[in-house]
Amino acid sequence: MVMFGTKKEKLTLLLVSVIKKNDIKMKKIICYLLLSISLFACQKEKNTVIYDIASERYLSPLDDENNAGIWLLGRTNQSKDWALLSRSIEGFTYENGFEYTLEIKEIPTEGHIDQAPFKLKLVRTIRKVKKDTQDIPEKYRKSLYVE
Repeated sequence: MVMFGTKKEKLTLLLVSVIKKNDIKMKKIICYLLLSISLFACQKEKNTVIYDIASERYLSPLDDENNAGIWLLGRTNQSKDWALLSRSIEGFTYENGFEYTLEIKEIPTEGHIDQAPFKLKLVRTIRKVKKDTQDIPEKYRKSLYVE
């Protein structure tokens, strides 16, 4: 057996000799390994949530730094109630008059008191439909942002 200098060269030589001896068995193992890797790579991204976004936005009557501004109204698939979601979603451009279904990644933020516990990043737009959201609660209807 020829000796090589690096660990990488030794490992490569060992693998080649094992594959030659157990060719069929090794091919099966390699196929299973590649299949496992490809299935793992196709899994849905972690920490994602599906949100519906209303066709109108909410203008907060509060004037403090954390609450002021124009907010998206959203709800998860598990909830029927609209709630203030965020002022923005990274990678998402809102258009008035459209209702959206989005897959959003929730990215935890550092533990600062003056910011949200996570920021939102668009993974993909599942649906975009020209429609007026009808079931927005009255508490939000009073302060809808006029585009």
